[in-house]
Amino acid sequence: MKIHLAVWLWAISSALLGFTGRCPGEEVLFEQDIPAQPYQIVIHAHHGEEDLTFLLDTGCSFNCVDPSMRSLLGPFHSTETVTAVAKRVQSDLYEFPSISLGRWKQPAGFATVVELTPFGSYFGRHLQGILGCDTMKDKALHIDFDRHKLQILDHFQAPATASEYRSGTKPRILARLTMAPLELTGVPTILTSVEGVALNFFIDSGYDEPVVLRHDLFQKLVESGAITQVHPGTSVRMETMTGATTPPLEGVFARGILLGVDLTDMPVQENNADNNLLGMEFLFNLNFTIDFPSRTFYFESRQAEPPLRHNAMLGAALVSHEGKYQVLALRPGGGAAQDAGIQQGDVIRKLGPYSGRELNLTAIYDLCENQAGQTIDVEVERAGHAGPIKTRLTIAEKMFLYPPRK
Repeated sequence: MKIHLAVWLWAISSALLGFTGRCPGEEVLFEQDIPAQPYQIVIHAHHGEEDLTFLLDTGCSFNCVDPSMRSLLGPFHSTETVTAVAKRVQSDLYEFPSISLGRWKQPAGFATVVELTPFGSYFGRHLQGILGCDTMKDKALHIDFDRHKLQILDHFQAPATASEYRSGTKPRILARLTMAPLELTGVPTILTSVEGVALNFFIDSGYDEPVVLRHDLFQKLVESGAITQVHPGTSVRMETMTGATTPPLEGVFARGILLGVDLTDMPVQENNADNNLLGMEFLFNLNFTIDFPSRTFYFESRQAEPPLRHNAMLGAALVSHEGKYQVLALRPGGGAAQDAGIQQGDVIRKLGPYSGRELNLTAIYDLCENQAGQTIDVEVERAGHAGPIKTRLTIAEKMFLYPPRK
């Protein structure tokens, strides 16, 4: 009886620990706290005595550096096919020195030069580089939104309870999917399906939109009725981060299940990319591990609220420009910002308790998450007006990117 009870207790504890328990033999090389927010993750690295701010981007095959950090790079190495923003492009690679993340001292490798100002403007901070997949190809990346943890592991030992995922189902336990060989795509890629349509997806932590489809597959799902409400896109984020001049097609899913997540009413884009991808607003529904050596993607569903539409709650689209957040546009039909007398082009000096360097994308999201429905103090600068303008803004009640799941 005691033996059976011990086994039963072990089984229950294993199920409760699930994905969050670390297995013997795993070594955590790097760990960083992350907010439970659907945004790209900024990590802190070091080169000698120099602190570096990098974007963690599993959708990019190689490291990238901003032109301002060109002095870090060595001589030209070669021109290679590089994956970035769901496209395969030719890019010049340069020798890249070893950098450190926590206890993990990355070996020297290669990097390309990319203008990161648009990304930095979006985040409200200066980004010096992008950490791509090439340097993690013999490691495992673990992102646990529930525990607010990001870890890079020297070795990942999957729980024995992990089962192969079957498309269209909602797994009740940890699931796994085999990834394509990294040398084929340069980034973690899974094969699954939506409404019977086979789809390869890049797992792209460097992109924020939830789901992006190739044009032909987007149209196929529109014709089948799985995607509805198609219209030319007006995504501020897409245009700000990629410099796109042609708005993408946008719609919402009418039905479907993807990696156990109900797609109903979830936004979807077609951006003329060469491949399909899952961005952070979709991955936010999961805790997951990308085990590069075993080519396996492990995931479990989260019981969490969907991403917030923070711009809609504030009644204005805000973008960072030269370290300051500016009102790019007011919400059509009115909203909190318009009611507060805020105008397009105003520069936000203070938003609730946040000002200066503390006013960034994470702070804005946190404000909407924790003070929805409340009235906050706001200060703005306006062209042609002497001194700051003070007003009060009532944040709308929570508005979600897609309906909360029951």
